[in-house]
Amino acid sequence: MPGVVRGYDLSCSVVGIARELKIGDDVRPGDVVLGLASNGLHANGYSLVRRLIDEGRLRLEEWAEELMKPTRIYSNSILSVIDKIKAAAHITGGSFTKLRRITNYRITIRLPEPPEIFKAIERAGVSHEEMHRVFNMGIGMVIFVSRENVEEVVRVLSGRGEEVIELGRVEEGQGIKVITYRNEVLHL
Repeated sequence: MPGVVRGYDLSCSVVGIARELKIGDDVRPGDVVLGLASNGLHANGYSLVRRLIDEGRLRLEEWAEELMKPTRIYSNSILSVIDKIKAAAHITGGSFTKLRRITNYRITIRLPEPPEIFKAIERAGVSHEEMHRVFNMGIGMVIFVSRENVEEVVRVLSGRGEEVIELGRVEEGQGIKVITYRNEVLHL
């Protein structure tokens, strides 16, 4: 990260073997889009947040604890329902725009009210639309499920402590339509 790293940058990654890819080939109109709650910003938008802090538009003293929360890892939860889902997307860099990689059909989602940190960043000068292009807005993972599997997937994930939110549907057409907590419609 420019302006932060002055020497070595240590990072981690995970590599695994997939017996079957769940990349959305079978996602169809009528499928349900579920979201798993995030615990904060996760790993995206920190250069923007740092700029807001440097410019005095966001107070580090007020948000330090929130900004230091580690990114939630959803792998065990997703593995518990892998046979019941069609696709999954970790909502990090690029936010909800990355859902385009799942299907060419239209995805329409309605987002719940986000945690306060996201509202504070927006009040600090980031446009409502840009917030939804950069940040997870309280949804850290999105999964695509056929209608008949929704109840079981929600039951299993909730039993694992996940907050599961039914966000919307896959529909005929193209594009990503996001209805924000302020009832604004964004086309990403």
